Amino acid sequence: MHDTISSAELAELLTEAGHHHPAYQESNGIDPEWATWYAPYLQTRVGDRLGSPPTRSELVYLLISAEKAFQQGGLAGVSWSDSYATHIINNYPVHRAGQNPLSKGPSTRFPGGAAVCRAEPPTRDPPPAR
Repeated sequence: MHDTISSAELAELLTEAGHHHPAYQESNGIDPEWATWYAPYLQTRVGDRLGSPPTRSELVYLLISAEKAFQQGGLAGVSWSDSYATHIINNYPVHRAGQNPLSKGPSTRFPGGAAVCRAEPPTRDPPPAR
């Protein structure tokens, strides 16, 4: 395992990702799928420095949840990249001491994954009789 990544290092990677994001540059900063571009960019540069190698899905989830937290006020006076980095480090499953932050149950690799996997399929009413 490599050294653990610091919040400042992750914030720098997030900023760097923004400078290399072609859709951002081409669209004046509007890309609704930005997290799907940032995730692999970060994944190759973070490696196992979060405690274990994150999947792209984990990173997309964490990036979107970081964006939502930032939009709801985030950390006052803190840049988006610093806020996102802090959110990612604090919410990556390995850093939660064996807890899944959404279900409060045993950790899974992806927050909420166990609950989603165990969910019952939705029931549907039978079609009306003709």
